[in-house]
Amino acid sequence: MGAIESLKAQEHKLAKQLREVLAGAEEFMHSAGYETGDKLAEARRKFESITQRARQEFDDTEALLLAKGKAAAATTDAYVRAHPWTAAGICAGAGLLIGLLVSGRR
Repeated sequence: MGAIESLKAQEHKLAKQLREVLAGAEEFMHSAGYETGDKLAEARRKFESITQRARQEFDDTEALLLAKGKAAAATTDAYVRAHPWTAAGICAGAGLLIGLLVSGRR
């Protein structure tokens, strides 16, 4: 699986977790208003479980993104060190293109 597909999969997992957290919060708020005792305690335990899973998922995604970012930076650094003139030419070309786009045709 490529990097983009992996990030898309993580995005979908995070969105699903967020929906679960919101549903759990709504259920907890509903139970807090109408229930007492054991039912309220059960709703609270369920909500805490959902939020812990979501927090773990967010932490895992953060670690994945940091690792992929570091790997990309290391790869870029190695390429620039191996081909400094090519990298300088690419940067100059990109700078020229951006300059032309920003200045517009006047």
